[in-house]
Formats: sequence, structure tokens, C-alpha cells
Amino acid sequence: MKSKVLALLAFLVVAGGSVVAHHGYNDFDRTRVVTIEGALEHIVYGNPHIVLQVRNETDTYTASWESPNLVSRRAKFDAQTFKVGDRIVVTGCPARDPAVKVLALIKAVERPKDGWRWSVPAYDRPAK
Repeated sequence: MKSKVLALLAFLVVAGGSVVAHHGYNDFDRTRVVTIEGALEHIVYGNPHIVLQVRNETDTYTASWESPNLVSRRAKFDAQTFKVGDRIVVTGCPARDPAVKVLALIKAVERPKDGWRWSVPAYDRPAK
């Protein structure tokens, strides 16, 4: 158990390294919205954020989603909603540095296999 906790803490330190402060979004390009589709590799359902690690064909992205309480109220989301391996689609604002594979200010999260979807109120995913 200790090794899992240590591995999780190491992941969060590495993945969250570009985020300068809680809710400090200066490292993110709020003028752009990108969509990442891939397999869910890891999920941390915690407070103050839910952290999703998504692997697509070329990279692994970390998405920092808002607080579990807000998400739960809007989408009936809980710690069992996703399973590792689920194919998901995450839409959010990318880091200003393209080498940093982190999304913040999440606009939408989808699971195409069953149509489950959460989005910021009034956000519609652009047509493909």
C-alpha cells in the first residue's frame, strides 16, 4: 500500500509540475481549446481536483478537472464512473508550452462507448 501511495505522490508531483499555484492558470492558453481522445491510464478522485491521465497514440496527457463535489452534482459522477482502460475524450485548455502535456479548465469529458458526457454548462463540443 505504501508503494502505491508513494507512486501516486510521485506522479502528481511530476504531472502537476507546470501548475504554479492552485487555480493559477497563467501557464495555460485560455484562448485555445483542444480535445484529447485515448485510454484512461490513471485517475485520482480527490480534493481539490480529479486528475485524469489519458494516453493517445502519441502522448500521455494529464487533465486536472475541477472539484469532485461540483462534478458529482452536475453529472452524477463518482469514483466508480470510470475504469482504467476506458476510452475517454477530454476537452480543455492546453499548456502554453507544447512540450507540457497538461490540460486545465476542462470543458467536457465523454465516454463514447455508452454516451456518458459531462460538460461545462452551455459548452457544446465543436463538430468534427
